[in-house]
Amino acid sequence: MHFLLPLLLLFFSGFASSADFDKTDPNQVIHFVSVNTFARIQADADRLQADPAYMQVVIEEELLPYFDYKYASYKVLGTHLKQTTKEQRD
Repeated sequence: MHFLLPLLLLFFSGFASSADFDKTDPNQVIHFVSVNTFARIQADADRLQADPAYMQVVIEEELLPYFDYKYASYKVLGTHLKQTTKEQRD
């Protein structure tokens, strides 16, 4: 029974990594990223157990490529965004 989960994760991770998905559909992006991230965590479980700091590498490689820094920054600034210059926004 313990071997079933890794096999399923490998199956779904192979499917997700080879699948072409609509990057404008948030549901598809979340599904793709979550399946790949959890598969990576499962595949690297021994390394993560030995070196918890390795989780930073996993996050940088699996999650951050899909993170919109500009949009998030604008949301944090909120109404103060109007007070910034173009150079500050860039």
